[in-house]
Amino acid sequence: MHFSIKPWVAAAALAVGLLGMAAAPAAAQTVDQSQLDDSLNLVDFTTSKVNVQSFKQTADNIVGARFRTGVKILGRKGDITIKLFDGLPSSGGSELASGTASGVVSGQWAEVLWSKVGITPEQTYFLAVSSSEEDMMLLGSGDNPYSRGQLWVFNGAAGFPDYDFAFETLADAPVSAVPEPVSLALMLPGLGAVVLLKRRKQRA
Repeated sequence: MHFSIKPWVAAAALAVGLLGMAAAPAAAQTVDQSQLDDSLNLVDFTTSKVNVQSFKQTADNIVGARFRTGVKILGRKGDITIKLFDGLPSSGGSELASGTASGVVSGQWAEVLWSKVGITPEQTYFLAVSSSEEDMMLLGSGDNPYSRGQLWVFNGAAGFPDYDFAFETLADAPVSAVPEPVSLALMLPGLGAVVLLKRRKQRA
């Protein structure tokens, strides 16, 4: 006498494993703050080597940011560094994180990521941007499109309340890793009936 493993048994075992995974959430990047008006060439890195944008995050963490670069001279490439501060850099703010986007072509978005940093929601933080290529620019708007912050030039020495760079911040948000159990059952036809079946002995 011996027992053989039916195909539906293997399917049931797989389903149990997947159902266990459904309880474990994964993480994904999501845009938290966003200011997309890039109608003005605001500053180049020859004039101001470090430029700052303040913001208030809705999430309790931040994992990166991006800024819209502009074209002063076509085809310029540079490494864009974005640093996160808990206060204005020129007034003694502490650096919390940083990242560099390599080989950014003028006119592209420069995006950097860093390890998740826990922050206080609705508190003002600062992003400082610098570039290895001085002939690149940062774009934005002078119509105060972002009410939760403003820009500074010269490392924060000069502030302009009605101006904002075109930028976005990224947060780490939990999302479902696999389908819910009901959806999973639909993926495996007959799974609901499997639990009602009994393993039968086969004669040798």
